[in-house]
Amino acid sequence: MGRKKLLALIISLFIAQMCFAKSLSIQIVQNNNAVTGDTVCAVSQWVEQAVVDFFFESGHIVTTSPVAIYSDSEENKKNLMTALKETFLGGMDFLVRIELDYNSEKDNPNLLLLDYIRTARWTSYESRTGKVISSGESRPEKITLENNNEQGITTFASIMAGNISTGLISSKGKK
Repeated sequence: MGRKKLLALIISLFIAQMCFAKSLSIQIVQNNNAVTGDTVCAVSQWVEQAVVDFFFESGHIVTTSPVAIYSDSEENKKNLMTALKETFLGGMDFLVRIELDYNSEKDNPNLLLLDYIRTARWTSYESRTGKVISSGESRPEKITLENNNEQGITTFASIMAGNISTGLISSKGKK
């Protein structure tokens, strides 16, 4: 294959990838009674990174919003509206909001342990309209000594990201 044909093929593949890529912003909402103030747990950061990596490696354009600390429903609604506005103004198609509910019986949620996560609820919004595109909930599977670590959190977050991606693909908000 000549150089010109190879270059044309590479450019065509790049353009095709961009046509099917989604642009989304990820926001983690931390619901943890054991942590006071504005402390962001290490588990929240780890989940965020795993979800971002999943979408980036799938060829999508990904940004993040700051981790929100869940306080009350009014503050949570205000955080959502701010994140939607920032997502829209940033030119992103979707906001994916993941609410992590922590097991408040644990002493130190800054350790990277899977059993700190009780549930993770996610909702995908179209940034232009604020319309809910898809939503769901994930819970860690059976927690063992082998998966109660960073790798277990990464696996959990990646499976959840796959479910989120499926919801975005099957939505009417296809791009």
